[in-house]
Amino acid sequence: MLRVLLVDDQELFRDMARSMFSGSDDFEVIAEAEDGIEAVNVYPKLNPDLVLMDMQMARMNGLEATREILKWDPDARVVMTSMRSEPEYQRLAIDMGAVGFIPKRDLSVGSLRDILGEAVRAAA
Repeated sequence: MLRVLLVDDQELFRDMARSMFSGSDDFEVIAEAEDGIEAVNVYPKLNPDLVLMDMQMARMNGLEATREILKWDPDARVVMTSMRSEPEYQRLAIDMGAVGFIPKRDLSVGSLRDILGEAVRAAA
């Protein structure tokens, strides 16, 4: 089971994602953060297997938080998400070091499995 840090400034989205993960044998939400600063602070304490990170948040956005997490742990697996689905969002996420990008409307356990599988194959 992969331990997930869920990072999003919208409580409603975190509730929805937590509910989605609770029905899965593959993922377990171990912590939540409301913004990038909280994510950067909590990541080293928990060392999750996966970070599901919103791109647009107050105080520190997901791109900046991903950069900081990857400085601390170059092997961190971050999947970025956003309400926006334009191709440049995926490019920005990958350029920042995320293993993938999923628009929020397409988020599912299956889509996360697919991205993580692709990341493992690419690293091999």
